[in-house]
Amino acid sequence: MKSERSLINHLEVCVEEDLASQRRLVQLIAQQEAAIVDNDTGALSAATEALEAELRQAPTRSGNRERVLRGLARAWRIHRDSITLASAAERAAEGGERISELRQDLRGATAEVARATRRLAALATMHRNVVREVIDALLGDETSSPVLSAGTLVNAEA
Repeated sequence: MKSERSLINHLEVCVEEDLASQRRLVQLIAQQEAAIVDNDTGALSAATEALEAELRQAPTRSGNRERVLRGLARAWRIHRDSITLASAAERAAEGGERISELRQDLRGATAEVARATRRLAALATMHRNVVREVIDALLGDETSSPVLSAGTLVNAEA
């Protein structure tokens, strides 16, 4: 079994990795936003693929963090569900201050990801609405056209 100090060190590494990931997410979301504004489908595709690759790593980081927290729960003889980063920082004999600092940084980075995501969603919605308005202007509103509101054609031979 690992020592408490070793587990705290591992927890610190886990939180640093989570923090770095959140910061990368903010950058990737900003790249997506810039690609939408510039109407650069290639850049949007590349940023989206990079974002998906970053998100695919989340379960691995989560699993590593969970193993460390279970180890701390055993070392402290408490139930795993009662450990949070804040409580781990309080309980840690050494290294608690660093965990607490990282926790605050992680909260800030997570909030920034949420803001960037909301901004990107608003931009995508606005872009979709503009495209819809252009289509409606060119083809007419689909509710006013019997052809556009009729539905989907089906291949009867299929």
